[in-house]
Amino acid sequence: MKVREAMTSDVSLTSPTQSIREAARLMAEQDIGALPVGENDRLIGMVTDRDIAVRAVAKGLGPDTKIRDVMSQEVMYCFDDEDLEDAALNMGGVKVRRLPVLNRDKRLVGSLNETHLYSQLVAEPGVKSQPVELIMQPAFPFVDVSTPVELLATMITPANPAVLVRDFKTDKTFIITRSDVIRVLC
Repeated sequence: MKVREAMTSDVSLTSPTQSIREAARLMAEQDIGALPVGENDRLIGMVTDRDIAVRAVAKGLGPDTKIRDVMSQEVMYCFDDEDLEDAALNMGGVKVRRLPVLNRDKRLVGSLNETHLYSQLVAEPGVKSQPVELIMQPAFPFVDVSTPVELLATMITPANPAVLVRDFKTDKTFIITRSDVIRVLC
């Protein structure tokens, strides 16, 4: 299966001269977390909700800040005639959840995200017959509820984005993420 068969071709393109307010509004209207940035008919970057939060809001920049000032300029992409499995492996290898899709003239023609991949790959014949061991991942680190927050914070890394915390008295297990730790430490 080719990327063009799984991608969405309904993609909004934003300009580097637009404000982050306009980008955020567009993201909210379309319920998306990233926008490709184009200039002179070429893809020059991506702006994500995280870019706006970390590179603008956290630094005190205002809503009229230009997208160019916060966007990611290194753009990972795939081609519409590429095999879907190759694109999926590429996404996993570089740890991104979405890729702009270009044609061989390097024009933006669509977007591919994890939802598109999942929908198409699960529908493939034979997928359901695969043993679950083939997709199992190592579990998150596991600690007791009495573990100090400072120690939990050292256990949360890009490779382990969460920690499982077990309360043996109540027989409950909780997932603690970086956001949870930040809320407690602030």
